[in-house]
Amino acid sequence: MSRLLDDLLDISRITRGSFLLKMEYVEIKGLMEGAVEAVQPAVDAKQHTLRVELPPERTVLEVDPVRLTQVLSNLLMNAVKYTPSGGLIGLGYRLESRTIIFVVRDNGVGLAPDMLARVFTMFTRVEPDSGGAEGGLGIGLALAKGLVELHGGEISAHSAGLGKGSEFVVSLPRSLSAENPNRAPVSGHNGRGLPTKRVLIADDNRDGAETLGLYLGMQGHEIHFAHTGSETLAVAAAVKPEVGVIDIGMPDMSG
Repeated sequence: MSRLLDDLLDISRITRGSFLLKMEYVEIKGLMEGAVEAVQPAVDAKQHTLRVELPPERTVLEVDPVRLTQVLSNLLMNAVKYTPSGGLIGLGYRLESRTIIFVVRDNGVGLAPDMLARVFTMFTRVEPDSGGAEGGLGIGLALAKGLVELHGGEISAHSAGLGKGSEFVVSLPRSLSAENPNRAPVSGHNGRGLPTKRVLIADDNRDGAETLGLYLGMQGHEIHFAHTGSETLAVAAAVKPEVGVIDIGMPDMSG
């Protein structure tokens, strides 16, 4: 839940104009790979197919790598939540004359026309009408919008309607690209050089567990989830985690 509070504080700082980006040179490929790594456990859990179109050329941006990776992973996690199990999710990228474009697509529950603009408003929730889709907290997309705008870009949502999937487009100014940066690029998702760990997050609050997992995954850690006491024991035996974040009040046994 600490990550939820961090997100709310970040949105507050963005609104007040006191949020500072930490700009670094980073390859676009590293940003995309970091976002995919952060959400891969959730993708696997719902048996989705995730297709990633990495840029064929080496393209370097001067951005805040942690925050831009967070934008992409928030969009991917949104697609995971609102796509019934076994769905198709895509992450793509292209360069245009004046913009750098990232696209996240899914074949999930889709959006009604009146939701296309409102979906980026704080605490706006799209109630899933399919048993295989999960609701969200209405924070991730609002934070993504604020972070994109701090980079001088825009974010938009597109959908042909309910049941017809969604597409989220991040457009950044081409001026952020750097052909010959003076500093070496960082990886984008773990540029601090911190050691990575196998982490088991055990919590029956799925939203809280996934939010914490999203944050730790962005730091490069390998994340595993369990939502009951018995599942925790089974996962721990299988993956032998180095770190455990354990809820003490799960339904079938004490943490």
